[in-house]
Amino acid sequence: ADASVVEAPLEEFWRVIKLDLFGTFLGSRFGVPAIAASGGGAVINMASNLALMGIAGRDCYTAAKGGVAALTRSMAVEFAPQKIRVNAIAPSQ
Repeated sequence: ADASVVEAPLEEFWRVIKLDLFGTFLGSRFGVPAIAASGGGAVINMASNLALMGIAGRDCYTAAKGGVAALTRSMAVEFAPQKIRVNAIAPSQ
């Protein structure tokens, strides 16, 4: 279960990073070339409002979703010349 950085099991940290951040990375790695080949389009990543603000006891999740938010910003700049818009939505829990 998620917890603070000093209490969360390391396995939980890596589970959330693999699921939320690495999953987003892999989806983009394989999806962006197809979008580019079709002449452009959009990527919508799932961030979280917790990526934008802190909350106690959710350090694994906020780290992963913060990574998704940062990856989204980087991809938006990288792929704009290929007519690919990259955005994230950040729903609340």
